[in-house]
Amino acid sequence: MSLFLRGIQSVLDSWPAFCICVEQGCGDAERIAWFPEAIEQWVTENKDVYADELEDTMADILDREFETVIDDDSMRDIASRILRIHNLCKKGEVAEVEDLIQKAMPAKGKINAQAAPQTEDADAD
Repeated sequence: MSLFLRGIQSVLDSWPAFCICVEQGCGDAERIAWFPEAIEQWVTENKDVYADELEDTMADILDREFETVIDDDSMRDIASRILRIHNLCKKGEVAEVEDLIQKAMPAKGKINAQAAPQTEDADAD
């Protein structure tokens, strides 16, 4: 796993809104694992990405793949943090990125591609 991808994962793990999405079962393990990889690919394939562009891309993915809309204004901060890590990786600032990864506090435990278990009684209504 690349340093940038590890950084993205740490940012997502610390994002309460996304962790709640995962806990509520809005996405299977495959999509949850794919999301940070999709962010990594999109950022590295595009030049001079701005936070609002990444925010829009993430919002589109969350809507399309997770059927989730996060409107608590946290996505801009998450996009900015991801882009900061990307810029540090490009500059070779490995120690600083590692420090950011270590300091990232998981919102409610790491999500790391673990979808919330589905309960059978949810459809019993």
